[in-house]
Amino acid sequence: MSAWSPEHITLRRTENGNVIAHDSRDDQEFIFAECCSDEIANIILEAVKCYTSTEPAHATQH
Repeated sequence: MSAWSPEHITLRRTENGNVIAHDSRDDQEFIFAECCSDEIANIILEAVKCYTSTEPAHATQH
């Protein structure tokens, strides 16, 4: 397997206080972040989605 690269990783969901991701290189899911609560896992998931979004941070939908 080649070195880690963010374009191969997609965050999928939270599950039991963990953030679950998918690696397209080997079509496997893995725990991206182990958290102590579902709320923290959701914050991490949304923060990463926001950070990696292609839309400007100030963009809003009407």
